[in-house]
Amino acid sequence: MNGIDLYARYRPIIKTADLIEFSNNSIGSLAIRWKTKEIVSHTSGAILYKMVSGTQVRRYIGESVSKGFVLSYLSDRLRHWNTKAYLLRLKPEYDEYRVRIAEEALKLEGTPYDFLSIFKQLKGPVKLDTRQLFCSEVWQVALIKVGLLEESFNNGCALVPGQFWMTGLYKEAVRLF
Repeated sequence: MNGIDLYARYRPIIKTADLIEFSNNSIGSLAIRWKTKEIVSHTSGAILYKMVSGTQVRRYIGESVSKGFVLSYLSDRLRHWNTKAYLLRLKPEYDEYRVRIAEEALKLEGTPYDFLSIFKQLKGPVKLDTRQLFCSEVWQVALIKVGLLEESFNNGCALVPGQFWMTGLYKEAVRLF
């Protein structure tokens, strides 16, 4: 099954606050995966919106990239970024938190990207800091703000891509693209 077929299969079940994690063969991605020993190097979260007509649902991802926290169409991201993508679905018992998680993430729009912490992670885990954020921190902060994670989770350190299984909030990852 190719990437388009996989995405078409899973697209209808992607919900707000599910996570999409990516992996490609760029030098940055390879370095992150080497250090973290995870198969992914970038975390974003799904945010669904109904278009004005009310009939079409667009799947956006909220992600922290070099220009800060931004929204992008998931389909565009998959199509234009030579990548593998994995879907982590929020467990059903947390469905009532989905909208609030997305709202908290959206409040972080415009927060600068945390380049320094990416390099600091080469030495070891970094403390969670909301003044600047790298990709996985956005979603960790949102989970803390809605009360699903304690600030002390992971010893107060930032989760890196591939570590959200540790929270117990998400189902096992499935290949999306």
